[in-house]
Amino acid sequence: VRVATESCIDAVFALISADSGLDPHRARMIAVGLVGMSVDCARYWLDADKPISKSDAFEGTVQFAWGGLSHVPLTRS
Repeated sequence: VRVATESCIDAVFALISADSGLDPHRARMIAVGLVGMSVDCARYWLDADKPISKSDAFEGTVQFAWGGLSHVPLTRS
């Protein structure tokens, strides 16, 4: 699992580095955060016995990863 996780981090790091111009340490921190969030969300989804569809779980994770809390719908004003 660790090798697979590191491979994912390396792939995301390469994209962030190429597209952002960030220094390597900052780009790697973002890559680690994105992959870690994805892994933890997937683990929760499995441990909770898949409480929502796989596509909804995926979309929610992607929305949060790219938009942060500003993309979480509010029910109050």
